Formats: sequence, structure tokens, C-alpha cells
Amino acid sequence: MIPVLYDLEYSGDVQEQHGKQCAIWEIAAKSGNNKFHVLINPYKSRKQVPPAIHERYKMPTKEEFIKLNAVSFQEGIYLFDLFLQSLLIAEDQHILLTSHNAFRGDKLVLEHELVRHRVHLHILRLPIFFFDTLHFIRSVLPKQKSYSLGNLYLTLTGKPFEGAHAAANDVLALDTVLKTINKPLNGVVTLLFLTPFSNINGIGLQTEKKILKSGYTCLEHFFCINGLQVKPILNALIQMNIFTDIATINKIAHEMHLYGFRRLIG
Repeated sequence: MIPVLYDLEYSGDVQEQHGKQCAIWEIAAKSGNNKFHVLINPYKSRKQVPPAIHERYKMPTKEEFIKLNAVSFQEGIYLFDLFLQSLLIAEDQHILLTSHNAFRGDKLVLEHELVRHRVHLHILRLPIFFFDTLHFIRSVLPKQKSYSLGNLYLTLTGKPFEGAHAAANDVLALDTVLKTINKPLNGVVTLLFLTPFSNINGIGLQTEKKILKSGYTCLEHFFCINGLQVKPILNALIQMNIFTDIATINKIAHEMHLYGFRRLIG
């Protein structure tokens, strides 16, 4: 498995429709000494580009994108595809795309953008898995006041993280954090367009591992077997014999029901 740290910068609110309307404008990645960076002009392919939700996520203006020679999303993904392909030496190798808060952020936005621009086959044909360092770091560094990348960088290095929310800087900061922790990555991996159980409020890493041991590989697999209605979801959770509190099971069943409808149907 070839670990590739990556980060996306995008406008729009990832909390709305699971990031369906977000627009990616920067991609950076790093694998060992190999680095990748591309600036994307979302105005080249979208009539309406959502604004940044906060000033700290400020992106270039339409005019600035032009001056900076930013490429279209399609061109950016093609270049990213070539970079990832260049890392593969043997036929049986796989790439582990790794970012911080990936499962509820970067991965969701990337999936929507790939489909919107009809370039998903570029990434689907690559042997890629996704990994979220947020869950991993929570398990190896418990009881932190904050698990934001900036706070982790400060805690582990004693230095403030300068230049946050620029893709290349965020990749280097994550690289520093992981090297300082100096422990092998451990956790759940998932594929493109498949959703981990930890995206459901109330399900953490350890609970997800138990669900996986029960035979379900992802939320889509679970919904395919049990449907999206609360009662069959509740029955399936009870049969797993993982949860001891009926109130917790009921809450998670309702969360799964809502998430399923919003993600798969909404």
C-alpha cells in the first residue's frame, strides 16, 4: 500500500447536502519525496460557484484564477490521475489516499465533483483506498482539546501552524503530525463512492470495526440488505449484538435512516 497524503480546498458548505454543491479549487498531495499541486478555476466549468463559508477559507477571485493560469477541474483531475499512476510500480500495488477528516469532508466533495464533471472513471480505474487520519489520531492521542490539524500541529511541535487552509501547507502539516506521532496507520479504509459507518453520528472507530466484523462492508451494503426505513435498520442493529443500550440503538437507527435518505436519495 502506497500512502499518499492529500488535501482539497473548496468553496461552499460541506454540511449542506454532504458537500454536493461545493467547488474544488485546489488539490495538493505528497507521497515520500513526490509532490503534487494544482490550482483549479471552478468558473471554467460552473456558471455559479458557491462562496467560501468563512474568510479563513478565502479563495482567489475569478480574475485572480485567470492571472494564476488555473486549469479546469477536468484538467486538474487528469493531472492528479497521472501523478497517482506515476507512483504505481508493480501491478499489485494500491494507493491509500489519506487526509484529515476525509470521510466527512474531502472524500465527499471529491465524489460529487467527479460525477458533476463526468471524470469519475479517471479515479475509479485506479487501485485506490481512502483513509481518514482524524479517527486514527483520536485513537492514538486521546483526550485532546481539539483534533483540528492546526491544534494537533501546535500540540506536537510546540509551534503554531502558519498558512493553514492552503492545500500544499495542509499536506505538509499532516505529514509532520504523522511523523511526530510515529505509529503505523491503523483504522478503517474505504473505496470511492462507498460510505464508512463512522459518518453516522454516534458511531466511532471501535463501533465501526465491530459492525465490519458483523459482515457489513459499508453503509451502502447495509442499506442494500436492510433498506432505509427505521424498523428494519433497528432490527439489524439489534441482531449485531454490539449495543447494550436500547436508547443508543434507537438514536443510531434514526441517524442512519436520515443519512441514508439524504445521501442516497436527497
